[in-house]
Amino acid sequence: MNTTRTDPNLITSISDGKNYDAWCNFEAWYAPIICSFCVSRGMRMQDADDIAQEVFLRISQSTIATRYDQQKGRFRSYLFQVTRSAVSATMQRHPSPQSLESFADRASIDEWDKAWNKECARRALEYVERTTSVNFKQILNLSMRGMSSAVIAETMGVSIDSVYKARQRLHARIENVKRQYQLEE
Repeated sequence: MNTTRTDPNLITSISDGKNYDAWCNFEAWYAPIICSFCVSRGMRMQDADDIAQEVFLRISQSTIATRYDQQKGRFRSYLFQVTRSAVSATMQRHPSPQSLESFADRASIDEWDKAWNKECARRALEYVERTTSVNFKQILNLSMRGMSSAVIAETMGVSIDSVYKARQRLHARIENVKRQYQLEE
Protein backbone atom coordinates (compact mmCIF):
# COMPACT_ATOMS: atom_id res chain seq x y z
CA MET A 1 0.00 0.00 0.00
CA ASN A 2 1.36 3.38 -0.96
CA THR A 3 0.85 5.70 1.99
CA THR A 4 2.44 8.83 0.62
CA ARG A 5 1.50 11.45 -1.93
CA THR A 6 1.24 10.45 -5.56
CA ASP A 7 4.44 8.63 -6.33
CA PRO A 8 6.53 10.80 -8.69
CA ASN A 9 8.23 7.62 -9.89
CA LEU A 10 4.87 6.28 -11.10
CA ILE A 11 4.22 9.52 -12.97
CA THR A 12 7.70 9.42 -14.50
CA SER A 13 7.45 5.74 -15.39
CA ILE A 14 4.39 6.35 -17.58
CA SER A 15 6.18 9.06 -19.58
CA ASP A 16 7.58 6.75 -22.26
CA GLY A 17 4.18 5.15 -22.84
CA LYS A 18 5.76 1.70 -23.07
CA ASN A 19 5.74 0.77 -19.39
CA TYR A 20 2.62 -1.40 -19.37
CA ASP A 21 2.80 -2.21 -15.64
CA ALA A 22 3.08 1.46 -14.70
CA TRP A 23 0.09 2.35 -16.88
CA CYS A 24 -1.93 -0.49 -15.35
CA ASN A 25 -1.14 0.80 -11.85
CA PHE A 26 -1.88 4.36 -12.88
CA GLU A 27 -5.23 3.45 -14.46
CA ALA A 28 -6.18 1.12 -11.59
CA TRP A 29 -5.88 3.99 -9.13
CA TYR A 30 -7.22 6.92 -11.15
CA ALA A 31 -9.91 5.45 -13.46
CA PRO A 32 -12.33 4.66 -10.60
CA ILE A 33 -11.96 8.19 -9.26
CA ILE A 34 -12.60 9.80 -12.66
CA CYS A 35 -15.56 7.52 -13.38
CA SER A 36 -17.06 7.88 -9.90
CA PHE A 37 -16.80 11.65 -10.15
CA CYS A 38 -18.45 11.73 -13.59
CA VAL A 39 -21.24 9.33 -12.61
CA SER A 40 -21.91 11.25 -9.40
CA ARG A 41 -22.51 14.31 -11.56
CA GLY A 42 -25.16 12.50 -13.63
CA MET A 43 -23.07 11.15 -16.48
CA ARG A 44 -23.71 7.66 -17.87
CA MET A 45 -21.03 5.08 -17.05
CA GLN A 46 -20.21 4.63 -20.73
CA ASP A 47 -19.54 8.37 -21.06
CA ALA A 48 -17.54 8.34 -17.82
CA ASP A 49 -15.34 5.52 -19.19
CA ASP A 50 -14.79 7.54 -22.37
CA ILE A 51 -13.80 10.57 -20.31
CA ALA A 52 -11.32 8.47 -18.31
CA GLN A 53 -9.72 7.22 -21.53
CA GLU A 54 -9.56 10.79 -22.85
CA VAL A 55 -7.87 11.88 -19.60
CA PHE A 56 -5.29 9.09 -19.87
CA LEU A 57 -4.64 9.96 -23.50
CA ARG A 58 -4.08 13.61 -22.59
CA ILE A 59 -1.76 12.69 -19.74
CA SER A 60 0.21 10.35 -22.02
CA GLN A 61 0.64 13.21 -24.50
CA SER A 62 1.47 15.86 -21.92
CA THR A 63 4.81 16.68 -20.40
CA ILE A 64 3.53 16.29 -16.83
CA ALA A 65 5.04 12.82 -16.70
CA THR A 66 8.53 14.13 -17.39
CA ARG A 67 8.30 17.29 -15.28
CA TYR A 68 5.97 16.43 -12.38
CA ASP A 69 7.08 18.29 -9.25
CA GLN A 70 4.90 17.71 -6.21
CA GLN A 71 6.23 20.93 -4.68
CA LYS A 72 4.43 22.93 -7.39
CA GLY A 73 0.99 21.51 -6.66
CA ARG A 74 -1.15 18.47 -6.09
CA PHE A 75 -1.46 15.88 -8.82
CA ARG A 76 -5.05 15.45 -7.65
CA SER A 77 -5.78 19.06 -8.69
CA TYR A 78 -4.03 18.62 -12.03
CA LEU A 79 -6.05 15.47 -12.72
CA PHE A 80 -9.27 17.34 -11.88
CA GLN A 81 -8.43 20.07 -14.39
CA VAL A 82 -7.62 17.53 -17.10
CA THR A 83 -10.90 15.73 -16.36
CA ARG A 84 -12.94 18.95 -16.62
CA SER A 85 -11.18 19.82 -19.85
CA ALA A 86 -11.89 16.35 -21.28
CA VAL A 87 -15.57 16.74 -20.38
CA SER A 88 -15.70 20.12 -22.15
CA ALA A 89 -13.96 18.75 -25.25
CA THR A 90 -16.30 15.77 -25.37
CA MET A 91 -19.27 18.08 -25.09
CA GLN A 92 -18.04 20.13 -28.03
CA ARG A 93 -17.44 17.05 -30.21
CA HIS A 94 -20.63 15.23 -29.25
CA PRO A 95 -23.37 17.51 -27.93
CA SER A 96 -25.60 15.54 -25.64
CA PRO A 97 -29.22 16.00 -24.70
CA GLN A 98 -28.21 15.63 -21.05
CA SER A 99 -25.90 18.60 -21.59
CA LEU A 100 -22.35 17.90 -20.61
CA GLU A 101 -21.93 21.67 -20.61
CA SER A 102 -23.95 22.02 -17.45
CA PHE A 103 -21.93 19.13 -16.02
CA ALA A 104 -18.66 20.95 -16.72
CA ASP A 105 -19.99 24.20 -15.28
CA ARG A 106 -21.23 22.59 -12.05
CA ALA A 107 -18.20 20.40 -11.44
CA SER A 108 -16.20 21.61 -8.47
CA ILE A 109 -13.05 20.59 -6.70
CA ASP A 110 -15.14 19.71 -3.63
CA GLU A 111 -17.09 17.16 -5.67
CA TRP A 112 -13.83 15.81 -7.06
CA ASP A 113 -12.51 15.41 -3.52
CA LYS A 114 -15.69 13.52 -2.55
CA ALA A 115 -15.10 11.07 -5.40
CA TRP A 116 -11.45 10.79 -4.37
CA ASN A 117 -12.38 10.09 -0.74
CA LYS A 118 -15.04 7.57 -1.72
CA GLU A 119 -12.44 5.63 -3.70
CA CYS A 120 -10.04 5.85 -0.75
CA ALA A 121 -12.70 4.36 1.54
CA ARG A 122 -13.42 1.54 -0.93
CA ARG A 123 -9.74 0.73 -1.30
CA ALA A 124 -9.16 0.87 2.46
CA LEU A 125 -11.96 -1.61 3.09
CA GLU A 126 -10.63 -3.86 0.34
CA TYR A 127 -7.08 -3.66 1.75
CA VAL A 128 -8.15 -4.43 5.32
CA GLU A 129 -10.32 -7.31 4.19
CA ARG A 130 -7.43 -8.74 2.16
CA THR A 131 -4.86 -8.41 4.97
CA THR A 132 -6.81 -9.35 8.08
CA SER A 133 -7.10 -12.66 9.91
CA VAL A 134 -9.81 -15.15 9.03
CA ASN A 135 -11.81 -14.43 12.21
CA PHE A 136 -11.63 -10.67 11.74
CA LYS A 137 -12.56 -11.10 8.08
CA GLN A 138 -15.61 -13.12 9.09
CA ILE A 139 -16.65 -10.47 11.64
CA LEU A 140 -16.14 -7.75 9.03
CA ASN A 141 -18.24 -9.58 6.44
CA LEU A 142 -21.04 -10.35 8.88
CA SER A 143 -21.02 -6.75 10.11
CA MET A 144 -21.26 -5.47 6.54
CA ARG A 145 -24.33 -7.68 6.10
CA GLY A 146 -25.95 -5.80 8.96
CA MET A 147 -25.72 -8.48 11.63
CA SER A 148 -25.67 -7.30 15.22
CA SER A 149 -22.75 -8.05 17.52
CA ALA A 150 -24.90 -10.49 19.49
CA VAL A 151 -25.80 -12.48 16.38
CA ILE A 152 -22.18 -12.48 15.19
CA ALA A 153 -21.00 -13.70 18.60
CA GLU A 154 -23.57 -16.50 18.59
CA THR A 155 -22.81 -17.46 14.98
CA MET A 156 -19.07 -17.60 15.58
CA GLY A 157 -19.24 -19.08 19.08
CA VAL A 158 -17.31 -16.23 20.72
CA SER A 159 -18.14 -13.70 23.40
CA ILE A 160 -19.95 -10.53 22.50
CA ASP A 161 -17.06 -8.57 24.05
CA SER A 162 -14.70 -10.23 21.55
CA VAL A 163 -16.93 -9.13 18.69
CA TYR A 164 -17.14 -5.56 20.01
CA LYS A 165 -13.34 -5.41 20.36
CA ALA A 166 -12.80 -6.88 16.88
CA ARG A 167 -15.25 -4.44 15.32
CA GLN A 168 -13.54 -1.55 17.11
CA ARG A 169 -10.11 -2.66 15.84
CA LEU A 170 -11.41 -3.20 12.32
CA HIS A 171 -13.03 0.24 12.25
CA ALA A 172 -9.84 1.89 13.52
CA ARG A 173 -7.72 0.03 10.97
CA ILE A 174 -10.04 0.92 8.07
CA GLU A 175 -10.05 4.59 9.11
CA ASN A 176 -6.25 4.60 9.40
CA VAL A 177 -5.76 3.07 5.94
CA LYS A 178 -8.37 5.44 4.49
CA ARG A 179 -6.51 8.45 5.92
CA GLN A 180 -3.26 7.16 4.43
CA TYR A 181 -4.86 6.84 1.01
CA GLN A 182 -6.39 10.30 1.33
CA LEU A 183 -2.90 11.75 1.75
CA GLU A 184 -2.14 10.68 -1.81
CA GLU A 185 -2.36 13.37 -4.34
